[in-house]
Amino acid sequence: MSQLDKDAFEVLLANCADEPIQFPGAIQPHGLLFTLKEPELTILQVSANVQSVLGKVPEQLAGQTLDCVLGAGWAEVIRSASAHESFADAPRLLMSVDGIEFEALLHRSEDALVLELEIQDKAAQAISYSERTGNMGRMLRQLHAAADLQTLYEVSVREIQRMTGYDRVLIYRFEEEGHGQVIAEASAPAMELFNGLFFPASDI
Repeated sequence: MSQLDKDAFEVLLANCADEPIQFPGAIQPHGLLFTLKEPELTILQVSANVQSVLGKVPEQLAGQTLDCVLGAGWAEVIRSASAHESFADAPRLLMSVDGIEFEALLHRSEDALVLELEIQDKAAQAISYSERTGNMGRMLRQLHAAADLQTLYEVSVREIQRMTGYDRVLIYRFEEEGHGQVIAEASAPAMELFNGLFFPASDI
Protein backbone atom coordinates (compact mmCIF):
# COMPACT_ATOMS: atom_id res chain seq x y z
CA MET A 1 0.00 0.00 0.00
CA SER A 2 1.48 3.40 -1.00
CA GLN A 3 1.86 6.28 1.46
CA LEU A 4 -1.01 8.08 -0.28
CA ASP A 5 -3.21 5.02 0.13
CA LYS A 6 -2.19 4.70 3.77
CA ASP A 7 -3.04 8.35 4.42
CA ALA A 8 -6.42 7.96 2.73
CA PHE A 9 -7.05 4.78 4.69
CA GLU A 10 -6.35 6.56 7.98
CA VAL A 11 -8.79 9.33 7.04
CA LEU A 12 -11.47 6.73 6.28
CA LEU A 13 -10.80 5.00 9.59
CA ALA A 14 -11.28 8.29 11.41
CA ASN A 15 -14.44 9.20 9.50
CA CYS A 16 -16.25 5.93 10.09
CA ALA A 17 -15.05 5.13 13.60
CA ASP A 18 -18.41 6.16 15.02
CA GLU A 19 -20.49 4.46 12.31
CA PRO A 20 -20.67 0.72 13.12
CA ILE A 21 -21.88 -1.41 10.22
CA GLN A 22 -23.28 -4.26 12.26
CA PHE A 23 -25.32 -3.68 15.41
CA PRO A 24 -28.51 -5.20 16.83
CA GLY A 25 -30.71 -2.22 15.94
CA ALA A 26 -30.05 -2.40 12.20
CA ILE A 27 -32.68 -3.92 9.96
CA GLN A 28 -34.16 -3.49 6.51
CA PRO A 29 -37.30 -1.27 6.52
CA HIS A 30 -39.45 -4.24 5.41
CA GLY A 31 -38.81 -6.17 8.62
CA LEU A 32 -38.94 -6.10 12.40
CA LEU A 33 -36.16 -6.90 14.84
CA PHE A 34 -36.35 -8.14 18.43
CA THR A 35 -33.43 -8.70 20.80
CA LEU A 36 -34.54 -11.27 23.37
CA LYS A 37 -33.32 -12.70 26.66
CA GLU A 38 -33.58 -16.48 26.93
CA PRO A 39 -35.26 -18.65 28.05
CA GLU A 40 -38.28 -16.44 28.82
CA LEU A 41 -37.89 -14.54 25.51
CA THR A 42 -38.06 -11.22 27.33
CA ILE A 43 -37.85 -8.28 24.92
CA LEU A 44 -34.64 -6.29 25.48
CA GLN A 45 -34.76 -4.24 22.28
CA VAL A 46 -37.22 -3.82 19.43
CA SER A 47 -37.02 -1.88 16.18
CA ALA A 48 -38.98 1.38 16.14
CA ASN A 49 -41.05 0.34 13.12
CA VAL A 50 -42.95 -2.19 15.24
CA GLN A 51 -45.39 0.66 15.84
CA SER A 52 -46.09 1.32 12.16
CA VAL A 53 -46.24 -2.40 11.29
CA LEU A 54 -48.07 -3.93 14.27
CA GLY A 55 -49.35 -0.89 16.17
CA LYS A 56 -47.20 -1.63 19.24
CA VAL A 57 -45.37 1.16 21.09
CA PRO A 58 -41.67 0.11 21.28
CA GLU A 59 -41.06 1.67 24.70
CA GLN A 60 -43.96 -0.29 26.18
CA LEU A 61 -42.63 -3.61 24.90
CA ALA A 62 -39.28 -3.50 26.72
CA GLY A 63 -39.36 -6.03 29.55
CA GLN A 64 -42.43 -7.81 28.17
CA THR A 65 -42.27 -11.35 26.80
CA LEU A 66 -42.54 -12.12 23.11
CA ASP A 67 -46.01 -13.60 23.39
CA CYS A 68 -47.44 -10.11 23.97
CA VAL A 69 -46.50 -9.34 20.35
CA LEU A 70 -46.76 -12.67 18.53
CA GLY A 71 -49.27 -14.47 20.72
CA ALA A 72 -48.58 -17.51 22.89
CA GLY A 73 -48.64 -20.00 20.01
CA TRP A 74 -46.03 -18.33 17.81
CA ALA A 75 -43.90 -17.40 20.82
CA GLU A 76 -43.74 -21.09 21.72
CA VAL A 77 -42.70 -21.91 18.14
CA ILE A 78 -39.85 -19.40 18.43
CA ARG A 79 -38.89 -20.81 21.84
CA SER A 80 -38.69 -24.33 20.39
CA ALA A 81 -36.67 -23.13 17.39
CA SER A 82 -34.26 -21.26 19.67
CA ALA A 83 -33.28 -24.53 21.37
CA HIS A 84 -31.02 -25.36 18.41
CA GLU A 85 -27.38 -24.42 18.81
CA SER A 86 -27.08 -23.51 15.13
CA PHE A 87 -29.71 -21.97 12.87
CA ALA A 88 -27.78 -22.52 9.64
CA ASP A 89 -29.80 -25.57 8.57
CA ALA A 90 -33.10 -24.61 10.20
CA PRO A 91 -36.23 -25.02 8.05
CA ARG A 92 -37.97 -21.92 6.77
CA LEU A 93 -40.32 -20.52 9.42
CA LEU A 94 -43.36 -18.60 8.17
CA MET A 95 -45.91 -17.02 10.50
CA SER A 96 -48.91 -14.72 10.40
CA VAL A 97 -49.34 -11.94 12.96
CA ASP A 98 -52.36 -9.61 12.80
CA GLY A 99 -52.95 -10.71 9.22
CA ILE A 100 -49.38 -9.91 8.12
CA GLU A 101 -47.21 -12.73 6.76
CA PHE A 102 -43.64 -12.89 8.07
CA GLU A 103 -40.61 -15.10 7.66
CA ALA A 104 -38.83 -15.53 11.00
CA LEU A 105 -35.02 -15.62 11.13
CA LEU A 106 -33.08 -16.39 14.30
CA HIS A 107 -29.46 -15.83 15.25
CA ARG A 108 -27.48 -14.94 18.34
CA SER A 109 -25.56 -11.75 19.06
CA GLU A 110 -23.32 -12.04 22.11
CA ASP A 111 -25.63 -13.29 24.89
CA ALA A 112 -28.93 -12.34 23.24
CA LEU A 113 -31.27 -14.13 20.86
CA VAL A 114 -32.09 -11.98 17.83
CA LEU A 115 -35.37 -12.48 16.00
CA GLU A 116 -35.91 -10.85 12.62
CA LEU A 117 -39.39 -10.86 11.10
CA GLU A 118 -39.27 -10.14 7.39
CA ILE A 119 -42.56 -9.10 5.81
CA GLN A 120 -43.42 -11.42 2.96
CA ASP A 121 -44.35 -9.80 -0.34
CA LYS A 122 -47.35 -11.72 -1.68
CA ALA A 123 -46.51 -10.65 -5.22
CA ALA A 124 -43.03 -12.10 -4.79
CA GLN A 125 -44.50 -15.30 -3.32
CA ALA A 126 -46.63 -15.68 -6.43
CA ILE A 127 -43.55 -16.06 -8.64
CA SER A 128 -43.60 -19.57 -10.03
CA TYR A 129 -40.99 -22.19 -9.29
CA SER A 130 -39.93 -22.18 -12.94
CA GLU A 131 -39.35 -18.41 -12.83
CA ARG A 132 -37.23 -18.68 -9.68
CA THR A 133 -35.13 -21.49 -11.06
CA GLY A 134 -34.83 -19.63 -14.35
CA ASN A 135 -33.49 -16.56 -12.53
CA MET A 136 -30.97 -18.71 -10.68
CA GLY A 137 -29.95 -20.43 -13.90
CA ARG A 138 -29.31 -17.10 -15.60
CA MET A 139 -27.19 -15.96 -12.66
CA LEU A 140 -25.13 -19.17 -12.73
CA ARG A 141 -24.55 -18.81 -16.47
CA GLN A 142 -23.35 -15.24 -16.01
CA LEU A 143 -21.05 -16.28 -13.19
CA HIS A 144 -19.63 -19.10 -15.29
CA ALA A 145 -19.00 -16.67 -18.16
CA ALA A 146 -17.17 -14.10 -16.00
CA ALA A 147 -13.73 -13.45 -17.45
CA ASP A 148 -12.16 -12.34 -14.16
CA LEU A 149 -12.85 -12.14 -10.44
CA GLN A 150 -14.03 -8.53 -10.51
CA THR A 151 -16.65 -9.34 -13.13
CA LEU A 152 -17.76 -12.31 -11.04
CA TYR A 153 -18.14 -10.06 -7.99
CA GLU A 154 -20.15 -7.47 -9.93
CA VAL A 155 -22.46 -10.09 -11.44
CA SER A 156 -23.00 -11.57 -7.97
CA VAL A 157 -24.07 -8.35 -6.25
CA ARG A 158 -26.24 -7.26 -9.18
CA GLU A 159 -28.09 -10.56 -9.46
CA ILE A 160 -28.50 -11.02 -5.71
CA GLN A 161 -29.95 -7.51 -5.45
CA ARG A 162 -32.32 -8.20 -8.32
CA MET A 163 -33.55 -11.49 -6.84
CA THR A 164 -33.89 -10.27 -3.24
CA GLY A 165 -35.03 -6.69 -3.78
CA TYR A 166 -32.56 -5.36 -1.21
CA ASP A 167 -31.56 -1.70 -1.51
CA ARG A 168 -27.86 -2.51 -1.22
CA VAL A 169 -25.71 -5.62 -1.69
CA LEU A 170 -21.97 -5.47 -0.95
CA ILE A 171 -18.94 -7.74 -1.22
CA TYR A 172 -16.02 -7.05 1.12
CA ARG A 173 -12.38 -8.10 0.89
CA PHE A 174 -10.65 -8.37 4.25
CA GLU A 175 -7.00 -7.78 5.10
CA GLU A 176 -5.08 -9.82 7.66
CA GLU A 177 -5.66 -7.09 10.26
CA GLY A 178 -9.42 -7.47 9.81
CA HIS A 179 -10.01 -4.23 7.92
CA GLY A 180 -12.47 -4.55 5.05
CA GLN A 181 -12.76 -2.89 1.65
CA VAL A 182 -15.94 -2.86 -0.43
CA ILE A 183 -14.93 -4.38 -3.78
CA ALA A 184 -18.35 -4.72 -5.44
CA GLU A 185 -21.68 -3.02 -4.88
CA ALA A 186 -25.21 -2.93 -6.23
CA SER A 187 -27.30 -0.14 -4.71
CA ALA A 188 -30.52 1.73 -5.36
CA PRO A 189 -29.93 4.82 -7.55
CA ALA A 190 -30.42 7.42 -4.80
CA MET A 191 -28.10 5.75 -2.29
CA GLU A 192 -24.58 6.86 -1.43
CA LEU A 193 -22.00 4.48 -2.90
CA PHE A 194 -19.56 2.58 -0.67
CA ASN A 195 -17.65 0.81 -3.44
CA GLY A 196 -13.90 1.11 -2.89
CA LEU A 197 -14.20 2.38 0.68
CA PHE A 198 -12.32 0.86 3.60
CA PHE A 199 -13.85 0.08 7.00
CA PRO A 200 -11.97 -0.80 10.20
CA ALA A 201 -12.18 -4.23 11.78
CA SER A 202 -14.10 -2.77 14.74
CA ASP A 203 -16.99 -1.82 12.42
CA ILE A 204 -17.35 -5.13 10.59
